[in-house]
Amino acid sequence: MDAFVKFAPAYFEYMSQAFFHELPTVLAKILGFYQIGSKNPMTGKTMKMDVLVMENLFYNRKTTRIFDLKGSMRNRHVQSTGKANEVLLDENLVECMLTFESIVDFSHL
Repeated sequence: MDAFVKFAPAYFEYMSQAFFHELPTVLAKILGFYQIGSKNPMTGKTMKMDVLVMENLFYNRKTTRIFDLKGSMRNRHVQSTGKANEVLLDENLVECMLTFESIVDFSHL
């Protein structure tokens, strides 16, 4: 929750500017932030979990590649097999960007 509280003001300022000025953005929209808690009646132990709900960017869309990005270039490359649902890493994304392939579609601009 601390991380959310820290970045939330800048995120919501950016998103409101994008919305009111009709600017494109590639950031996912945050739909809600919840804290879910439960208590085990037998042991009395409680559990709390923070849940951030965001829009599904891939709903009703065909994805051609899946990337698991960590923000590191160290040991973040796999040999692509071309199989369906193959998960690629950070260095694979850089390779795609350096070839010709555009990850973001700017055709609507």
